[in-house]
Amino acid sequence: MLRTGSDSSRPGRIRPGEPGPEGDDVTTPQAAAGGDGGYTGSVRVGGPAQTRDLGALTVTKVAVGPMDNNAYLLRCSATGAQLLIDAANEADRLLELIGDGGLDTVVTSHRHADHIQALARVVAVTGARTVAHPADAPAIGVPTRRLVEDGDEILVGRVPLRVIHLVGHTPGSVALLYTGPPPAPAGGSAQSPGHSGRVTDPAGEAHPHLFTGDCLFPGGPGNTFGDPDAFTSLMDDLERKVFGPLPDGTWIYPGHGADTVLGAERPHLREWRDRGW
Repeated sequence: MLRTGSDSSRPGRIRPGEPGPEGDDVTTPQAAAGGDGGYTGSVRVGGPAQTRDLGALTVTKVAVGPMDNNAYLLRCSATGAQLLIDAANEADRLLELIGDGGLDTVVTSHRHADHIQALARVVAVTGARTVAHPADAPAIGVPTRRLVEDGDEILVGRVPLRVIHLVGHTPGSVALLYTGPPPAPAGGSAQSPGHSGRVTDPAGEAHPHLFTGDCLFPGGPGNTFGDPDAFTSLMDDLERKVFGPLPDGTWIYPGHGADTVLGAERPHLREWRDRGW
């Protein structure tokens, strides 16, 4: 999880639906969603899940357990195949969400106990293939059937997700990147955000979707437990693999709490480095 207090104390933190601070020309997640089924990314334990349609992929977000973990159910629109990110807690709730469509894959973002409490039961009931990074897999407690490294691809039906290995919160934390379908051809028209979930800038650039586990939140990087080397490692990886190559409109789905967009966080990278968490 993010260090206590660090997600709300940073000046300029943007919550879904709130305007950015003066001078920050950044679209908030709620505005960027463009009316996408009412999705804002704000869910609470015991409350309803939220679903958004990205065209080729449907994302359903639900909050579970005493540590307010987010679990994400991804469904391929073409095949119906489903993938779960973090069987964190409340197995019955997750199984209800999965429904009769079955579950092909469950990816564990990292080894911390609050992210795996429902894993054994979900796998036992669904037979889903378990996926994790080899640096964290031995501590997960449920056998990992597929070990993934940085740059590997995980399929949700026909939809590819790219693995991004981020070292610092744990040695084997992974984020999953969905870049969406290719942009519309010249002379064609791109789908509206309400259908595709792809936010576009004035130049028509498509914006990706990134599931970050506990590595990136609104307000800062994940907790590195006072270890300066781990903090530097996580910040280096985030800047090189996330903030460097990905555009501001990239939608961030964290392991706890509300969503954000990359452009809301980018102006504060120096501040995070200076404070050391």
